[in-house]
Amino acid sequence: MTTERTEREQVGVVTYELILDSAYTEGTHGLTSGGVSIRLYESGGVITGSTSLTEVGVNAGNTAFTIVVNSSREC
Repeated sequence: MTTERTEREQVGVVTYELILDSAYTEGTHGLTSGGVSIRLYESGGVITGSTSLTEVGVNAGNTAFTIVVNSSREC
């Protein structure tokens, strides 16, 4: 699919970010990996689901998933 822009169309920029709500508290929230609770951590706009008990302890071995969003795009 190809999109062509005309002189009359204007390019806008949409920006957004992922953050954990300030009301979020660490603990069990129903997500598990291998029967172990997954906790959510945010760092630099990346949300990580990990079985680590602390953010400092997050590593590739205990990370269940990460969510990253391209924070800006032309539309």
